[in-house]
Amino acid sequence: MVHHFSFLLPIKNKKSVVRLKLVTNFGEYEFNMKSADWEHVCTSEKLTGYKIPSQLSTMLENNLNTELA
Repeated sequence: MVHHFSFLLPIKNKKSVVRLKLVTNFGEYEFNMKSADWEHVCTSEKLTGYKIPSQLSTMLENNLNTELA
C-alpha cells in the first residue's frame, strides 16, 4: 500500500521594485558613514535609501577596530 504525502506552500507574489537613479555629477555626492548611504552635498538627499540591518550594524560597531595602532 502506497500513501501519498504532500503539502501546499503559500504562493509568493511579491515583486521587488528596483529604483534607479542616474547620477551624472559624482562630485555632488559624498558617502556618509552614519547613514551608510551616499548623500548629496547641498541637499543631503540620500542616493540609495539603504537601511543597514541591525545585525550588521552591531557586528561592525563591536568587532571593528577603528583606531590605527
